[in-house]
Amino acid sequence: MFYFKIILFIFLLVDRPVYGSVSKQDFEVLKKDFLSFIVPFAQKVKPEFEQEIIVLENQRGFGAFSGHPMRIFQGVLDSKPMTIDALAMVLCHEIGHDLKIARFYTPNELSYAFEHLEQDYFAAYACFRPLVKSSKLLKSLMLTPSQLNEIPLSIQDQCAKNFPQADAEICLRSIHAGWRSMQGLYQDYLFDAYENIWGLPAPSMERAWLGGYDSIQARILNFINASLNEKPLI
Repeated sequence: MFYFKIILFIFLLVDRPVYGSVSKQDFEVLKKDFLSFIVPFAQKVKPEFEQEIIVLENQRGFGAFSGHPMRIFQGVLDSKPMTIDALAMVLCHEIGHDLKIARFYTPNELSYAFEHLEQDYFAAYACFRPLVKSSKLLKSLMLTPSQLNEIPLSIQDQCAKNFPQADAEICLRSIHAGWRSMQGLYQDYLFDAYENIWGLPAPSMERAWLGGYDSIQARILNFINASLNEKPLI
């Protein structure tokens, strides 16, 4: 019985699936891992950089804001599409606003939409991949079969062709994390705005992979390009 418990513990530790929504406990672990990774990374660009991340527990919408401290709405953690991977991608996106690393920016002042595309690319290309390799929590996670099925086979094939197995898995998780973060954002927040404020039908997330609502499609394609080490969609 004792050995069975040890084996069960190891299984749960190593093969934790990436479920939807994020518990407060997992958020605290992820936050610690994220700050341990990102602060030394950021200080290479901004030596004075320091960061704190807080959850606004009375805010049930889907929102996250850069700055010091970085603020995350409780609604982000509670969102059904949200996974720990997707939350890590959100943190990476927001930290990109603070860093504004030159190689990810166009020479001219960016529009609001272009800036988000830049941060999505930075998040998947420069932040999420090394974060997965450094975070004990993220290293313990894996996509479930149903989550893997959310990624088109053509994109799965590209990850397999571009990377060895371990990095191919991170490629898939990076793409899925970007997809789920967009699903949470547009379903939980903007979908209601479309129907209740503008009186327009909400765009279909299922169509957003290969067509449909332009801004969703562009952001998801940027996550894909960054995960595959291809050029940003800007």
